[in-house]
Amino acid sequence: MFFLLVRKELLEQLLSLRFAMASIICLVVVLSSTWVLTKDYKEAQADYRTNIVLHKNQIEESNDLVDGGIKIDKPLNPMQIFFKGLDQELTTTATVNSESEPQFEAGYEGNPVIFLFPPIDLLFFIGVVMSLLAIAFSYDAISGEKELGTLKLLMSYSVPRDLVLLAKWIGGYVALIAPFLVSVLCGLVVVVLFPTVELRPQHWGALGLIMLCALLYLAAIYSLGIFVSARTQLASTSITVLLMVWVLVVLVVPNTTPYIASQIHPVRDFVLIDREKYQIEHEEEKRFQKRWNEWEEKNQEAPDNIRWSTWPLMRRIQRLRLIDHQDKINDQFLKQLDGQIRLGQYLSRISPLSSFAYAASDLAGTGIADRNRFLKLLAEYRREITTFGFQTRIDASLNDEDNRTIEGYPKFIFEESVLGDRIAWIDILFLGMWNILFFMGAYLSFLRYDVK
Repeated sequence: MFFLLVRKELLEQLLSLRFAMASIICLVVVLSSTWVLTKDYKEAQADYRTNIVLHKNQIEESNDLVDGGIKIDKPLNPMQIFFKGLDQELTTTATVNSESEPQFEAGYEGNPVIFLFPPIDLLFFIGVVMSLLAIAFSYDAISGEKELGTLKLLMSYSVPRDLVLLAKWIGGYVALIAPFLVSVLCGLVVVVLFPTVELRPQHWGALGLIMLCALLYLAAIYSLGIFVSARTQLASTSITVLLMVWVLVVLVVPNTTPYIASQIHPVRDFVLIDREKYQIEHEEEKRFQKRWNEWEEKNQEAPDNIRWSTWPLMRRIQRLRLIDHQDKINDQFLKQLDGQIRLGQYLSRISPLSSFAYAASDLAGTGIADRNRFLKLLAEYRREITTFGFQTRIDASLNDEDNRTIEGYPKFIFEESVLGDRIAWIDILFLGMWNILFFMGAYLSFLRYDVK
């Protein structure tokens, strides 16, 4: 009997107009967005290779890592085709030198209208479009059948209510995820057909885990729809309540919690931080000039090579000390900011969308953790470049060489973190918790539901 109920619910959904519309919407949105984002990634690859050669030639031509610094290009992440994450630009270039902190280049080339209507990635598609479809598939699961009178007829048979509810859930959920999974598979085919996109085993593993999180998220929204349907008597009331809840859960909560967290856990103002850094930089420069003048007075008869090797030696000490001060200020600010971010994340997790977004972006390597790791590696690389650059000047002065050489200069290395370290267990647990709460709410409501 249970399988007959599942078959009945599944056939009703598959033969409905909403299933046909959902299939068309899923295919059109996923295929179009995947094709656009894959094409953008292909163009970004060409830009990345060009930048690598160009920046390498600039270093060799300048032959100096102290004044000009070095430009770093962050390796491309093919997962940005599916989940763009924090870095909306696929290519990231940062200038690293001893004098100032890493500066990022902003690109304003191309058609500006694109920034008004950015392409839809899978995060937006799953979080917004599929959640609306989940509501469309579930809003009349109970109240709609009551209006038609079929629920009363069904319950006249000796069928336990828990089996009826479970059959409705399984049949409707399978019908919901069928067009979703088919469209995602078609999107993956489009990506694979592009020879320039290389998805390694780690990327496939991440995609598999993200799809599991997506299924948990859609199951939670679908259970929410059945829960509300089991609490109302009319399908029109159910859809109205669900749309209000959807706006609150999907749009309001994720967008307002960061501002609430900033009020509860404020951080230092950027202007004050920049002012403190400027003051420290000014004091360090004055201290360096004083020490250099004192050294010149005591060593007026020193040979030129000693003089010109001592200056970069003292300057290196001063720059490294300045970097220490700047890193200390940045660490203090990042600790405050991390507390604010964590508070905002915990507050926003009352929305299933937030948990899915955090889990998906972390698994894709486009979230907060990987961005912070990149910034930390840039700060460490700045120290290496400073030490190496001044050492080349010292060696050239001691050896009476007119031209400095930067052969063997340290290379910046940024690799993706291990997939196991990127699994956001807490967000997966939250998604599971919402599934249990919404389904149990639907179960308890349906046990007392008046089918007459």
